Amino acid sequence: MINQMRPLIFSTALPPFNVAWTHFIFERLPQFSKERTHLEQLSAFLRQEVEHRTQIMPSQTCIVPYILGENEATLAKAKDLQEQGYYCLPIRPPTVPKGTSRIRLSLTADMTMDEVKQFVACL
Repeated sequence: MINQMRPLIFSTALPPFNVAWTHFIFERLPQFSKERTHLEQLSAFLRQEVEHRTQIMPSQTCIVPYILGENEATLAKAKDLQEQGYYCLPIRPPTVPKGTSRIRLSLTADMTMDEVKQFVACL
């Protein structure tokens, strides 16, 4: 859609670079099966370890919620993890329901199992 006004013409379409980059990535997705498998293994391990420490929240992705419940505990734990070098941000109400404050743990395929184990030891 293109909207025109006397001094301005703008479009809600994606910029050509974004379209080209998306096309580039989609063509290469089949080549990433090894990385996806590795990330699935890391995610399963982290979910298992988190479930021993907190209430369980179903997650099948590489983003694992670490639910601590109260705001104060969540803020304190996030600060502790940040001081240890981990970029972990607290998620609190109204973003999540009251009493379910959490830290969102995100994994990438570039991580190693040893790195995830070191992180789990900090929890």
